[in-house]
Amino acid sequence: MILGFTGTRYGMSNAQLGAFWRWLERDRDFTSLHHGDCVGADLDAHNIASAVGFHIAVHPPLDGTWQAHCEGDRYLPPQEYLKRNRAIVVACDRLIATPREAEEQEKGGTWYTVRFARRVGTPITIIWPDGTTTDE
Repeated sequence: MILGFTGTRYGMSNAQLGAFWRWLERDRDFTSLHHGDCVGADLDAHNIASAVGFHIAVHPPLDGTWQAHCEGDRYLPPQEYLKRNRAIVVACDRLIATPREAEEQEKGGTWYTVRFARRVGTPITIIWPDGTTTDE
C-alpha cells in the first residue's frame, strides 16, 4: 500500500520524527512512500522511510527554490506545488501530515493538502508537533 506525506519546509519536531519512525515500523501494510521533495519534513520523511526500507516515489516541485533533490526509486515529472500535492493524495492509500502548528491553519501547503485529502476521502494521520496523532 502507498503512503503519501506532507509536512512543513521547517522540518519535523523531534517528537514528530520519533512518532513518524514508530508509525512506519508499526504499520507494515505500507511499503511505498510518496512525498513532495522539499527541504524540511519531506526530506526528514524520505530519510526515515529509506532507513525502514520503503520504496520512495518523489514528486518534485516545478519551482526548485525549496527542493531537497531526494533520490528515490521513482521520480515523477515536476509539477506546480498545489498540483503536485493533489497528485500525492490521489496516488496514496493514506496521507500522513506533520504540520508545524498545533492547530489547523487557513494557509499553507500542508493544510491545503490535508483539506484536499478530506474532500476526496483519503484517510489521514496527522502527527502533531508534540508527537500525538489524530486519525481521520
